[in-house]
Amino acid sequence: MKAVRINQWGQPAQIEDIDRPSPASDEVLVRVHAASINPIDVIVAAGYLQAMLTVPMTAGTDFAGEVITVGADVSHVNPGDSVYGCIALRGGTFAEYVVVKVAEVAAKPSSLDSIQAASVPLSALTAWQGLNRSLKIKAGERLLIHGVAGNVGSFAAQFARLSGVEVIGTAAAKDEAFVRSLGLNRWIDHTKTKFEEEAGEVDAVFASIGGEVIPRSFAVMKPAGRLVTTGQMAGADEAQQRGLQATGMACEASIDDLAAIARLIDAGEVKVHVTDTVPFDQFQRGFELHQDHSRGRRKVVLTL
Repeated sequence: MKAVRINQWGQPAQIEDIDRPSPASDEVLVRVHAASINPIDVIVAAGYLQAMLTVPMTAGTDFAGEVITVGADVSHVNPGDSVYGCIALRGGTFAEYVVVKVAEVAAKPSSLDSIQAASVPLSALTAWQGLNRSLKIKAGERLLIHGVAGNVGSFAAQFARLSGVEVIGTAAAKDEAFVRSLGLNRWIDHTKTKFEEEAGEVDAVFASIGGEVIPRSFAVMKPAGRLVTTGQMAGADEAQQRGLQATGMACEASIDDLAAIARLIDAGEVKVHVTDTVPFDQFQRGFELHQDHSRGRRKVVLTL
């Protein structure tokens, strides 16, 4: 089968022919129809996580496709099922076939095609778990989302609104039309206005970016406020001194969470936004588009 392979850190990934994998008892073999590009995929390909990963490896995190075979211990999906899911920090979805663990795959939303479904898992899981596990967000609370136009931030905004949360988001003017479509209570153009001057007090902060925006957020958080970031954590000591909860997070594989997200999508409660599709054999072009935000947000999906 063909796969996007990283053979040496610092060298470009390339398409190679490798053996098709076989599933173990707790695994599922999927024929990949589409795979989306996430920031983590670019980071891995650039070699920034070489202390955590080994090469050679196949790139890719998100996928949507068809189940080919299942291991003896797998019961929630069957051969022929249309599925979606993600492999966090292990890679393998930029290929014609991928073997995934039982918790990493679930029935895809029936209302989506494979391209749309492949754009969902990692971003939506991160948003879902950040809100429900890390922040434990509740109806009636005020939530500030940094990077609300991004793929994680936009899912977080939609999930929070469905939970009865008042949502304020930061984004750039080039993404205004998209941000307004998310139904925020308020959005702040962070290129023109300091969010500290406009957001008011909030109960919680979801930061899909890290760095200096984290300690700046402490100024708008209520006493005992909660903050979670998917980016670089900064100001942890200050947060503790202020009596605030500030933590980093990474999503975990979960059949139940993938299923819950699929139900919301199929009910029309959550929208999916793909901006670009690129053939598998042009994956380098996909990486370039993913990193080009000159015209606003991007969500790029490779098609097989």
